[in-house]
Amino acid sequence: MKESEWENPFVKGGPQDLLEQLISSGYPWGILGKRLKAIDEQFKDVTNQYSEIHDAIEALNKSVTQIRENTPKMIRNILRDEVGSLQNRWLIGAGSLIIGASGFFLAVITSSSVWGVLQEYGVVAGILCMVAAAATFAFIGRQK
Repeated sequence: MKESEWENPFVKGGPQDLLEQLISSGYPWGILGKRLKAIDEQFKDVTNQYSEIHDAIEALNKSVTQIRENTPKMIRNILRDEVGSLQNRWLIGAGSLIIGASGFFLAVITSSSVWGVLQEYGVVAGILCMVAAAATFAFIGRQK
């Protein structure tokens, strides 16, 4: 057979034509030709399945490459958003504590009765201030 006949099996005198002649030649060559044709179909199925697997692997490789390229950007964006959120929570918490302490300080300085109560119950007031600060930080820490 010529090389061109193997490249195009459907030409006159090509592999498909020879196989059909073998099948039509009768017993025992006809059975052999049918088996060869069945094997040829199985080879085609295996080739097609291999091609599908190869294409799926290529698609997965492209997806993995895209994920690898985009992951640092996604992580940076997520971290930037979370850091901003954490900063805002801490700033709000610290500002609230400073404003509360300033208000308490002003109330103590400007009122003699509050100053007297503070002198009498200073320990209790200090503990209450610490508990309030801890509660504020715990509340801020739980929020997302």
